[in-house]
Amino acid sequence: EENISSLDLSRNEVLGYLDYLHKQNGQLTNRSISRNLSSVRSFYRYLNDISLSDCNPFVSLKIKKEKQRLPDYLFEDEIDLLLDSFDLDDDLAYRDRTLFEMMYGCGLRVSEASNLKLNDIDFSNKNCILTSILLFSLLLTTIADYNQQSFDLLFLVPAAVITLLYNQFANYKLIDWISFGCITFVLSWNIFKQKMGSGDLLIYLIIASYFSVTAASLALLVASFLAITVFIIEQNNKKQSFPFLPYIFIGLIFTQFLI
Repeated sequence: EENISSLDLSRNEVLGYLDYLHKQNGQLTNRSISRNLSSVRSFYRYLNDISLSDCNPFVSLKIKKEKQRLPDYLFEDEIDLLLDSFDLDDDLAYRDRTLFEMMYGCGLRVSEASNLKLNDIDFSNKNCILTSILLFSLLLTTIADYNQQSFDLLFLVPAAVITLLYNQFANYKLIDWISFGCITFVLSWNIFKQKMGSGDLLIYLIIASYFSVTAASLALLVASFLAITVFIIEQNNKKQSFPFLPYIFIGLIFTQFLI
């Protein structure tokens, strides 16, 4: 054995080290050898940083990469067969099916699923339920407005109650209040001029209060674009009124949940 300084390695010595790694009785794969060389490169970068060496003899040393294998996977009908194979009358089988469904639906690794604890699940998060109720309330209002160009205020009671209890006013910044006030004034002025119904303002107030002023503004923008497009395509009479709430609802769904 020779005493070789790690600060002054020749290319032959570097290649000899690589040959040594390859001759480990097949114990090291190409991936393991690559990790080994990466560690040595990092070591020499550190030596360069502290000025103990002015070169990195391993920087140009590369080995052939292993071909990446495509992961094995199941087709949708095979997943259905797997899930249907559990006996749901048995408690343990019911548990196992639930576990498999969660792994499949959430894309969990086996380690992630096995390490999942009950306290990892946030049962206190009511946002999804409240949002669903609010959207359903707005949907009923929208359907009524589309069919009759008017609606019963009773449809908006759930949405109004949720908005009063869980609004975003505390998170408003100055620009939000300015935008909120300006749009509210414009809509109120058009109602006063009898150019639009009060329902449009109510829907805007609910969306701006529960989601955000930005969400409400984007919903109005998309709604206006859709309404103008439909008006041009259908070539409606300029004096003919048409329901605007459906367009606002579509704008809300598009801006909040589809993009």
